[in-house]
Amino acid sequence: MGCVYILKNPAMPNLIKIEHRKRTARERANELYTTGVPEPFEVIYVIIRDEDLELEPTPE
Repeated sequence: MGCVYILKNPAMPNLIKIEHRKRTARERANELYTTGVPEPFEVIYVIIRDEDLELEPTPE
């Protein structure tokens, strides 16, 4: 199981961060805030996935 989520940060108003992780979006947002970013990330959208998500096509 995992989730796809979108994060934004007030310090970077024209950027969004889209990720797919097995951890929660809030856990990831908290991790990113400890990397020297001046403002905490906000979770603006989350999709919970029960099955693995294939992000790239597999070669045939």
